[in-house]
Amino acid sequence: MGYYSNPSTGNLQAAHIRRNSNSGPTMMDYQVTRMANRVIRVNFDRRLDLCMCFLRVQEFYESPKFRGKYFTVAEFVDWYSTNFGEGVFTYIADWDGFNVPSSTINKFYTLLSDNNGERNNFDLQLISICEKIEQDYKIDRSPYYLIGTHSEDDEGNITLDHEISHALYSLNRRYRREVNKLIDQLPEEQVTAKMYKVLTDYGYHKAVHKDELQAYFATGRDGRMMRFSRLRHTKPFKVLYNAYKKQLID
Repeated sequence: MGYYSNPSTGNLQAAHIRRNSNSGPTMMDYQVTRMANRVIRVNFDRRLDLCMCFLRVQEFYESPKFRGKYFTVAEFVDWYSTNFGEGVFTYIADWDGFNVPSSTINKFYTLLSDNNGERNNFDLQLISICEKIEQDYKIDRSPYYLIGTHSEDDEGNITLDHEISHALYSLNRRYRREVNKLIDQLPEEQVTAKMYKVLTDYGYHKAVHKDELQAYFATGRDGRMMRFSRLRHTKPFKVLYNAYKKQLID
């Protein structure tokens, strides 16, 4: 999903756009940055706005319950609170970063229309952001990767690196191939299986386990993951990521 918590671009000018949304009861402040040709970052001032704008498309992308399915926010809140929050909706406190391919965003909102689903103010805000991205950067016919972060994040650099690694895994075939080879070389019982269990516990669909494993290994690990991995396991991922990141944003 993004990062679980409990630049310049060479010839490409890093364009910054600040927008205010005055429609609806909530005003959202955010900045959009083109980090690379097909990697776009939107940074919200508030964590709440980030999480609620990305919630439906992110969970459509990688939730073990709702991946590829139509669902309402109320259905998700009920499920998440029951399975992860001991009856309390902790989603906004749990997540600091998000990452979604543009194709997934399009698929979800097409499905939403097909089901006559209501678009709330957060949906409308994300749709507006995507329309502005496609208009300003002339990439309406090209798939791109959308990264979401927020300014209240004390570990913002780690979160951003985590999300960039997802963009690399999605957009760069060579990086994905080399990462998958590293994963295949990990001890299955001692590391990989245990890591996948942690990712499942965090609420990741099995379809994104490899992508999430490489992102945590390449850019940062939380306490549970550190118990199952050593520097010799994570270092090759960090070296590979840093090399490809340099190519991406230099």
